[in-house]
Amino acid sequence: MRISIRYFDFEEIPSIYEYQYPTDRELLEIFPEAKNIIPLKINDWLRRKGKLLSKETIPFFRKCNALSDEFARAFWKEAYAYLAGGFNEIIRQLKRLRRLEALMADPERASNFEAKLQKAKDTPIIELYDYEGIRRAGRNLIARCPLHADKSPSFYIYDNNSWYCFGCNRGGDSIDFVRAVHNVSFSKALDLLTGGVKC
Repeated sequence: MRISIRYFDFEEIPSIYEYQYPTDRELLEIFPEAKNIIPLKINDWLRRKGKLLSKETIPFFRKCNALSDEFARAFWKEAYAYLAGGFNEIIRQLKRLRRLEALMADPERASNFEAKLQKAKDTPIIELYDYEGIRRAGRNLIARCPLHADKSPSFYIYDNNSWYCFGCNRGGDSIDFVRAVHNVSFSKALDLLTGGVKC
């Protein structure tokens, strides 16, 4: 048996850039069995964190604290924080699972947070800052980066409301932009965006 596949058979399938991934709340509705699995996964990640702390992180920081040079201590601690992929992944997974656990415990509050988050992400980046030398480049906008001294435009605002600076290699959505410009936490950036504050 031979199957012929034509290009136009795939025209209706969205690309990964167009696909709207389900929200955490929608995922919990799709997979109700997660309510039993999430606490088990949290315990699993906490065990991994404990092992990593005892075998790698705490011994490393003890060695750092034994260094006589203050700069060297600070340098190696920052280097560990940046390079500790395993530890950072554990922290990321624990945050995600605890967010899901909180969503299960109080769905109304979580629903309000999701609405606030979506409102913040939908805030057009073009409205958040008075860009210098902004111009259109095809479907995108290009300007001087507000995050560093930029002589030629390297800051792109894409039509999907995301940004990237090729000068400082940073990018993201409107929340990431406010965090970078104001040097604030995620929750503070969320408050600024939903309060209608202009950078």
